Amino acid sequence: MMKKEEIDQRDLELLKKIDKIRKKNIATAKKTTQKIIIFTSTLIIVILLLYVVAKKNGTESDNLTFQKKTDRSFAPEKKILPVATAVQKKSADNKTVAPASTIALADKAGITTENIKAEIKTKKILLRIAGCFICSDIKDKTPQGLKKGPKKIFYITQDKSAFVWTEIRAESFPAIIYHTYYLNGEKKYTVPLKIKYCRMRTWSKITLNNETKAGLWKVEISLEDGTILKQVEFEVI
Repeated sequence: MMKKEEIDQRDLELLKKIDKIRKKNIATAKKTTQKIIIFTSTLIIVILLLYVVAKKNGTESDNLTFQKKTDRSFAPEKKILPVATAVQKKSADNKTVAPASTIALADKAGITTENIKAEIKTKKILLRIAGCFICSDIKDKTPQGLKKGPKKIFYITQDKSAFVWTEIRAESFPAIIYHTYYLNGEKKYTVPLKIKYCRMRTWSKITLNNETKAGLWKVEISLEDGTILKQVEFEVI
């Protein structure tokens, strides 16, 4: 039988071996944990860097896409006019007027001259005539006596004045339009009218105070460069 001292000695050596194995396992676990931490940290850093790069590229791409969309959205639309309206003629006083073919097309469509909306674009201004009427009186900036349509004939003995009322829509202002009056083909008056707002109602008039005003009147509504937006006619008897 083994002596007690030998048994104790063997147990002590066994405990030392077990403790050595335990310490070795602890050291190995620490190293493994450190490696896992280092690997995880590196992976997180790489993912963050990739995310930052991807986000930057995505932002640049979105900005480029937005730029393209913005350029398309705000680029001026090109309007292709029919041949009948694109071709314009010059009158004797070098003013641009709508061709006879345009008026013919309007007549076929059942549109009267007073209801045609003229739109003209220059380098400096874009104006549109939203309405134009001839009347004998204006109240609260509104033409009167139009229940039977625009007035075409004025009587010196009955009517005090003949008004040309115009409603303007302007995309840039201030600007100036002109009402130029012709009597029997002869130029009589030019009235400048200031356009101060994007939507404005304005008018000019002639006073029917004597027989010299009798005859066929034509009024041209034009821009500063002489471009005619519209013309209307009436008779004084």
